[in-house]
Amino acid sequence: MLQTIIAILITIFAQSMTPAQLHSCEYLAEKHGYVVEQTYEGYAKENDYYIVEIDGELYEVESDDLEIGDKVTCYFLTDEEVVRTVYEWK
Repeated sequence: MLQTIIAILITIFAQSMTPAQLHSCEYLAEKHGYVVEQTYEGYAKENDYYIVEIDGELYEVESDDLEIGDKVTCYFLTDEEVVRTVYEWK
């Protein structure tokens, strides 16, 4: 239970950080990939969802205003849980 609470707090904290702060965060793993598909358009009220390919694996991520082929940096809390995705390789 405590681990779940800590994971939630780290996720909330990571979503409020700038890319430079994320880069120096010791709790998050940074991986680079490419956008291969947009799965949901949130328009002005919500973020969009995308499929990102990283080292041959596909991940669904939440971000905004990306395009297919864009380079992205994803910050992982666990091997499968992406907490933030930013444009370009940071």
